[in-house]
Amino acid sequence: MSNSESEAVKRKEIYKYEAPLTLFSMNWCNRPDRKFRLALGSFIEEYANKVYIVQLDETTSEFKTLVTFDHPYPTTKIMWIPDDSSTQPDILATSGDYLRIWRCSERDDSTTVKSECLLNNNKNSDFCAPLTSFDWNETDPNLIGTSSIDTTCTIWNLETKQVVGKHSLTGHVRTQLIAHDKEVYDIAFSKIGSGRDIFASVGADGSVRLFDLRHLEHSTIIYEDSAHTPLLRLAFNKMDHNYIGTMTMDSSDLVILDIRVPGTPVATLKNHRACINGLAWAPHSSIHICTAADDHQALIWDVGQMPRNIEDPILAYTADGEVNQVQWATSQPDWIAICYNNCLEILREPAILATSGDYLRIWRCSERDDSTTVKSECLLNNNKNSDFCAPLTSFDWNETDPNLIGTSSIDTTCTIWNLETKQVVGKHSLTGHVRTQLIAHDKEVYDIAFSKIGSGRDIFASVGADGSVRLFDLRHLEHSTIIYEDSAHTPLLRLAFNKMDHNYIGTMTMDSSDLVILDIRVPGTPVATLKNHRACINGLAWAPHSSIHICTAADDHQALIWDVGQMPRNIEDPILAYTADGEVNQVQWATSQPDWIAICYNNCLEILRV
Repeated sequence: MSNSESEAVKRKEIYKYEAPLTLFSMNWCNRPDRKFRLALGSFIEEYANKVYIVQLDETTSEFKTLVTFDHPYPTTKIMWIPDDSSTQPDILATSGDYLRIWRCSERDDSTTVKSECLLNNNKNSDFCAPLTSFDWNETDPNLIGTSSIDTTCTIWNLETKQVVGKHSLTGHVRTQLIAHDKEVYDIAFSKIGSGRDIFASVGADGSVRLFDLRHLEHSTIIYEDSAHTPLLRLAFNKMDHNYIGTMTMDSSDLVILDIRVPGTPVATLKNHRACINGLAWAPHSSIHICTAADDHQALIWDVGQMPRNIEDPILAYTADGEVNQVQWATSQPDWIAICYNNCLEILREPAILATSGDYLRIWRCSERDDSTTVKSECLLNNNKNSDFCAPLTSFDWNETDPNLIGTSSIDTTCTIWNLETKQVVGKHSLTGHVRTQLIAHDKEVYDIAFSKIGSGRDIFASVGADGSVRLFDLRHLEHSTIIYEDSAHTPLLRLAFNKMDHNYIGTMTMDSSDLVILDIRVPGTPVATLKNHRACINGLAWAPHSSIHICTAADDHQALIWDVGQMPRNIEDPILAYTADGEVNQVQWATSQPDWIAICYNNCLEILRV
């Protein structure tokens, strides 16, 4: 297979695996070096269940079963050890009759799994009440919490047991407590505080309870269902740990709670037409959550406008059966896995592209069967009085809330757009409306950029033909702050916020070979000027992984990388230089692969490894 064919295979949006038995539990591996490996647990009402470890072969687009091993009862939950650094032993845990710890080993293209230990929280018997669920503490992987039908939660301390020539894992009960009045159905650790001590549980009494390992003499009831209907699952928001998602038995609604405001949900998600079975918060966004239900659907929601009920998801996928499980990949946040019947499917969110020019245009990119198609989703016009609008000079997509796009225009305005899902029978499409439009400068506006300061949603800056850099806050648009004015009022063409330290902005004047760096905390005076290009600068890009590196591109055929760690001072020598075969008019630093930079000149694109 050629490289181009291989890449086309890798970009497919859906991959499917069919197991011999009905599937229930499922979990993505967290390790970056095992990014398409998952563990799956079967569900049959016999003492003969299985666990499958599967891996996607990206060259063939097929899942292959690495290993299958016996599990007496169905796995009520399955999890890989939290390990985003690939430094921990390759450990898997399952719950059912007991909490079981397994070690996965790979040698000579073969995978083996052996039992490390079986943990029983009943000191008086070889048998324990069935476990309904468990959670692995991400901050301290030596801690695991289990929930049980005997009304208890148990917190386990895993420890290494040293035997001659080898190490094995075992565990002991750190604490066991009666958590609810009836069966406990789920448990989840929170990253609030140290990330080790806070956990929550839900149960058949219809309550959500919050516990602190340092003060177990009392708990806080965050929420009680008015009819005391059992609550089945809960999950903490991965980015804002104050929010919890949960759902009641046989309900088509998902409830979102704020632990700072106990008692009343801050949102209820209403769109499923049958009972919800699973939920997963996005690992990379505080405002996105995915739900799965018996109506065959997996829905992605934007909850950025809480507190309010939300009835329309932003994306939907319809499976060929009742979806009983959903997992969002931590190491690859554009991938979601679902289980239904005996099938696992991993899904990638559709790629959305935006362009500016005469209008702001939104496009959907789809890749299936080794082919790529692009279709227009919508055309956005900020002129309410005409079918035509003033040309747009630039735009920026808000990284924290992808439903926000800001555009700049030659008519002196900036427009902030809210993208939204338009639901049509059988499908969803994107459209948008003007959230706000303001006169930003005295002359043409040439660029706009969102900042991650604060919530990451509200602050943006713009530059224009009046030679100024202005800072705006969506919550207080009655005034703006002028960060910098060129002394000769020469137009400023581009700006970009530092990706790691959001106080710094890079910008350049028209026909200038110098790049100016500003600190928004010290308006008026640049903290550095980069002086080495021999012709006018056309583009700039901050490193996505470092606060002190920036790349510039210019008409002198050069792309230069600078170290600005010694600010405030002018900097005359870059640390790396690349000479192209033409005037470089654009530079982009790859966010997901920070050792790659792309440049454009003439009719050429080149990607360069740093």
